[in-house]
Amino acid sequence: MTDVRSSAASSASAGQAYRALAILSIAWVLAYLDRQIIALLIPSLKHDLLLTDVQVSLLQGVAFAAFFTLAGLPIGRLVDRHNRRNIAVFGVLCWSAMTMACGFARSFEALFVGRMFVGVGEACLAPAAVSIVADYFAPERRGRAIGTMLMGGAIGTGASALLGGAAMARFAAGGTGLFTGFAAWQLTFLAVGAPGIVVALLLLMIHEPARQQSPTGVSAASSDGLNATVRERWRLLLPLYIAFGGNMVASFGGGAWMPTMLMRDFAMSPARVGLIFGTLLLANGLIAPMLGGWASDAAAQRDPKRGRLYLALGLFALQFLSAAAMPLLRGFHATLATLALTMFAASCLAASAMVVLQDVVPANVRGRVIVIYLMIANIVGMGLGPLFVALLTDHLFANEGMVRDSIAMTVVITAMIGCLATRFAISAGETPQPPAR
Repeated sequence: MTDVRSSAASSASAGQAYRALAILSIAWVLAYLDRQIIALLIPSLKHDLLLTDVQVSLLQGVAFAAFFTLAGLPIGRLVDRHNRRNIAVFGVLCWSAMTMACGFARSFEALFVGRMFVGVGEACLAPAAVSIVADYFAPERRGRAIGTMLMGGAIGTGASALLGGAAMARFAAGGTGLFTGFAAWQLTFLAVGAPGIVVALLLLMIHEPARQQSPTGVSAASSDGLNATVRERWRLLLPLYIAFGGNMVASFGGGAWMPTMLMRDFAMSPARVGLIFGTLLLANGLIAPMLGGWASDAAAQRDPKRGRLYLALGLFALQFLSAAAMPLLRGFHATLATLALTMFAASCLAASAMVVLQDVVPANVRGRVIVIYLMIANIVGMGLGPLFVALLTDHLFANEGMVRDSIAMTVVITAMIGCLATRFAISAGETPQPPAR
């Protein structure tokens, strides 16, 4: 487990820090559970509400992601100026209530509004939670703490399939009593949204930590802290956003097409691919954030100013090599090995991004800096990643059987950009060592 800061300047006890980390990790699990649960309900939604594939895609994508992104910056500003714990409580209550509201929907429009506010609620959690953890844990322990919390995403995604399937089976006969007439998908929305009330109450047990001092040379007292930070540190922030944004293109692009690659290359059934790829995702999501956080902290202890960036450089190199080997090693087990290495590097980099960005900016802009990263991840990663792979397959290779090569080329390109951008970040100015807490 991670160790908390020991400085006398901090009033946070070890118990408060670990309690905050545990509760925020639970909230992270719930966020991904409520976010992903709709994927399991698609056949029932289409049948009962007569939805088209386009409408379903809008519910999964635009309704959530667009409003998650649009709400990000104003929420990030609130996180930087007001009580972060209370913002997280509001977010949990908002997305949980709206998930339950989806259970009462009788039309596409009602579901769209519900999903829209699920996105708004979940936009509160990441900036608030990462900022709170950054102030509870010393910089040299921050990677493990944030990595622990990010594991909740993998658990929540897995739980959305496991618990969602169990709930649909349990409610197959429909509702009774107060819920007579409700379909299984409606009862499932209600069941997964209800625990949010308990999680919101748990969040009230977290004490808002004091915001720590800013890195040397950046004014935390500025009335326009974000603008000042961007002006002073753009040579460092810009390449970091490019590098980590490119990793999101590789993650979303590869993740969207890897199952198809397995089906086309090995004539596997969707069920078989789902089992294999789902297992890879879950194992990677549980291992990579924790191991990546530990390695990030170890690198920071060896070189407080540049260690985390050199680790990111090494991870981009690993990603490059594993993706470059993908078209060459076409056997089934070799394919799984290259996929696992590529996914591992991408997940470690995603966790590293959160930690590095917290280290290089003052405390009064951390929320917005994380929100900008999440905006890039959603707009560039989700928007361009799958599309770029598809364009390579359809127009460069003009062969559906070469989706493996398209994935490999996408990851190789983004990994090369990541290496160059991270090297620019190192050259632009050594990562400042945060002041002693």
